[in-house]
Amino acid sequence: EIAEKSATILDTVLPLSSSSKYEVLLLNSGYLLGAYSLKNPPNFEETKNEYFGLLEDYADKEGHTQNIPEIVNFNNHRIQFFTSELNQYYSEENYINGKMFHQIYESPLITSGEMSTDLPQILKFNLALGRMLQGIDTLMQEVLFP
Repeated sequence: EIAEKSATILDTVLPLSSSSKYEVLLLNSGYLLGAYSLKNPPNFEETKNEYFGLLEDYADKEGHTQNIPEIVNFNNHRIQFFTSELNQYYSEENYINGKMFHQIYESPLITSGEMSTDLPQILKFNLALGRMLQGIDTLMQEVLFP
C-alpha cells in the first residue's frame, strides 16, 4: 500500500503508464524493504517473502507476467538496480537519475541500463523522486513504525 500510494506523487508530475507504475512499485519496494530490514531484522525474511509474493500477484493481475516470464528474477534484478541508483542519488551531490528515468519512463519492463538524454524531464523526475521518497518516509513512520 505504501509503495503504491507513494507512486501517485510521481504520477502527478510525470504520468505513469501501467508498466512504468510497476517499475516505480519496484523502486519503492526496494526502498521500503531496505528500511524495514534495518528496523525489524528478526521478521525481515518472512516479510520479504510475503512482499515478493504480493509483487508477483500484482504483476500477474496487471498482465506484466505475460511479457516477463521470469518475474522473480526480473523483480530481484530491478530492485537491485534501483537500490544502487538510490545509493548514488543520496551519496553524490547533484546526481542525475538518467538511468532510473530511462528505465521507468522510456523503457519500462525492459532491461537496458541506458541513460536518458531528456534533461528537462529528468530534472522534473528528480524533484518528484525526492518528494516521493519523503512521502514514503512519512507513511512508514505512520504505518509501519508508529
